[in-house]
Amino acid sequence: MGHRCGRRAVGAGRRGHRARPRRRRDGRRGQGRRRHLAAGSRPVTSEATAHLGLGSNLGDRAANLASALDALERAGLTVEAVSSVYDTPPWGEPPPGLAEPPRYANAAAAVRGDLEPVDLLRLCKGIEVASGRDLHAARNAPRVLDLDVLLLGDVELTTPELEVPHPRMHLRAFVLVPLSEIAPYARHPRLGRTVRELLDGINEGEVEEVELLLASGWWR
Repeated sequence: MGHRCGRRAVGAGRRGHRARPRRRRDGRRGQGRRRHLAAGSRPVTSEATAHLGLGSNLGDRAANLASALDALERAGLTVEAVSSVYDTPPWGEPPPGLAEPPRYANAAAAVRGDLEPVDLLRLCKGIEVASGRDLHAARNAPRVLDLDVLLLGDVELTTPELEVPHPRMHLRAFVLVPLSEIAPYARHPRLGRTVRELLDGINEGEVEEVELLLASGWWR
């Protein structure tokens, strides 16, 4: 492999240690006041930076990610930070008839704007559809674009459409490696751990499969 993960985070030093063995991921720590939101309630993303995961494994993957960021800006959101792009293996069982799905390009972005959380999700889904993604395709099918709402400050939200924090983000190296680059100290409000701490709990072999594709600064 040409890249060892644990790259420099924005405003932070380089990780100088190896990933530790897998920890329990279902534990909760004592936490300060958190916000539990019902469907249709605020706060909006103008009150907290939303962290998004971006992925693509069809076509020009990096160009697809760049187009998504451009679309978020055109919708009125401010893109505050963008991670490097990483080449990652596909997650989960492949769909029937596809033995070896193509690898993904993954990145993370921090955005802010005047949208309620569910409206932010709907915007992301609209951008996916505009890119050519079939939202009714088989589970884990290759896709031009995949946008996930990962964190929204200290908000905990469960609706039929959206759950924040993303319910599987803490299990995924392809999410945590780019996210730790731009928000290493963002705290998962349910698990009580920072993004950096969650990444340290991922099996080292999984982290090493996440390879640098494009360094920070690739967009714009």
